[in-house]
Amino acid sequence: MKPKVLPAFMADVQRRMDRLQNDLEFVKNHMSSYLGGEIGLTHLIDETPIYINTNDFGCPANFINGGRYEEEYLAVLASFRKPNSVFLDIGANLGVYSLRMAPLLRRGRILAFEPNARIRELLARSIHLNGMAERIAVFPCGASDRDRLVRLAVPEAHAGGGSIAESGFGAKGMRVEVRRLDGLLPDLSHFHIAKIDVEGHELHVLRGMTELIRRSPEAIILFEKLSVRSGIEGGLLDLLSGLGMSVYAIDGSTLALVDLAGLEARGGYFLAARSSTVGDRLQRNFICLYPDDLYPIGATLADGRLVAATQPRQTGAILFHGPYWFLARGTYNLHIDGDIATDVSLTVAEKFGYAVREFVVTPEMRQFDFAVERDLTQWEIVARTTGERAEFSIDAVRLTRLG
Repeated sequence: MKPKVLPAFMADVQRRMDRLQNDLEFVKNHMSSYLGGEIGLTHLIDETPIYINTNDFGCPANFINGGRYEEEYLAVLASFRKPNSVFLDIGANLGVYSLRMAPLLRRGRILAFEPNARIRELLARSIHLNGMAERIAVFPCGASDRDRLVRLAVPEAHAGGGSIAESGFGAKGMRVEVRRLDGLLPDLSHFHIAKIDVEGHELHVLRGMTELIRRSPEAIILFEKLSVRSGIEGGLLDLLSGLGMSVYAIDGSTLALVDLAGLEARGGYFLAARSSTVGDRLQRNFICLYPDDLYPIGATLADGRLVAATQPRQTGAILFHGPYWFLARGTYNLHIDGDIATDVSLTVAEKFGYAVREFVVTPEMRQFDFAVERDLTQWEIVARTTGERAEFSIDAVRLTRLG
């Protein structure tokens, strides 16, 4: 082959490989199986298998069509989480929030509430299939401001859109139990994160968990308000402000403080939190990996830090690895929070050790930018020695998405 022809040939090969990779990713993300009885098995974008009701035009259609669903809100929640966080999934539906948050909470707990028996059965199957029964507890009830039986009105072909019919007269659906969380969970000392998606019943849910919120100083609450000027905005602000919380609109990964007019002017999800929890970090395009998220080998956990002391060891020895989560394609900044005394090699890799980017952390250089060209499932950071010794004390590894 002539020298001038070779670059063009290789460029064409690369284009074909890129196209093949895109086609394979499309096929992978759209693999589903119909099991009969309007039940299917498909996968979320992070390859988590999930049972679905196939006749529902709501979120199950998103799961089948690539597995992406409310990614920006999940990312905002992940920016607040810690390994031992307690997460309340109120209005769990098929469990996408519970299943996506579970890998991030190795030492935490998830309490999921779903009153619709058919949907709850599918959620329980997904939890069992993913081996998450010890981490996710499912409660067969909804949440409200008093304990009672109510009528859950379920729209045709949208079982996940069921709403509580207050009067109970003329509403088609099923009788379900709702409970005050303050009464149902008296022994729960606190929670860190809650998601409330109950089709217009949000204010009632919050009224029934005020004591739990009071004893949860770091709590953040993601709640949905279905429409503009729904009539509950004043009640929401009065209740939340009485608990020391402010309300923020969510625009992508950015939080913006809203007043009554701002809350009335838009529908969708909002975030409630105390200002001490949010601080000045209104841009929530990051996630922190804490020592408990990682797996130490040549390092140890001490007082909440990941520590490696000076001692002879083989060059290239693994110090720690993990966390084996999902990482969406994009450009990132990786920053080490802590003390670095010696050079350490870091590799960003996909599952089974396929390297994406390698760099060396030094006492002077503790942050790097890198690009991820495609979604990574079960991504990891692998730290290795560069010489005969390694010395550091790490508080966290912060990953910020730049674009």
